[in-house]
Amino acid sequence: MDDFRQVMEVNFFGALATSQALIPLLRGGSQKGRILSISSVAGHFTLPFWSSYCSSKFALEGFSECLRYELAPQGVPVILIKPGPVATPIWEKSRAKSYDVSAPAWQPATQVYGSQLQLMAASVKESKETAIPVSQVVELIYEAATVPNPKSKYHIGENAALFHWVKRLLPDAVWESIISSKLAEGKGPAESLGVANQQDTIGDIRG
Repeated sequence: MDDFRQVMEVNFFGALATSQALIPLLRGGSQKGRILSISSVAGHFTLPFWSSYCSSKFALEGFSECLRYELAPQGVPVILIKPGPVATPIWEKSRAKSYDVSAPAWQPATQVYGSQLQLMAASVKESKETAIPVSQVVELIYEAATVPNPKSKYHIGENAALFHWVKRLLPDAVWESIISSKLAEGKGPAESLGVANQQDTIGDIRG
């Protein structure tokens, strides 16, 4: 539970507190400011054992959408940046903390979920290979911060936009059936749809 709370504090409550503190400044003066939040492809679809990370990004997206309606009359755009895997230290940090499913802390979970955990951990490790440079995300953030009429959401990374639309268009039962069947074969989320690996980090179920 402590790990889950930490993820929510960083990914959601941190963004909420920062927005709350700065909104009075952003909407004041002749030139309005903008709110840009870093979400993820995990903000619109989930996978087993990613509950803390996906929950934090779903919360961030719900908060941002509400805020967008509230601040639109005041001329303050609210923008989400939604990357797939990015080449940051998240991979090393996550591997040290969460990926070693052979560690004692994971034993209660492995007794229940067994090979499912192994498959998901392997899938996430493979996603690192498709990670885009941080510079690409920085360039997109700059664009979203400076263009006259910014979009509400920006997808970046291999297949990031594709996952958004496929998940949105398919019935839930079809989507869940595809993901579940392919994960049972040891394939990652992107392989499940016949494209390259995609996603950010595995959730932590030890709490």
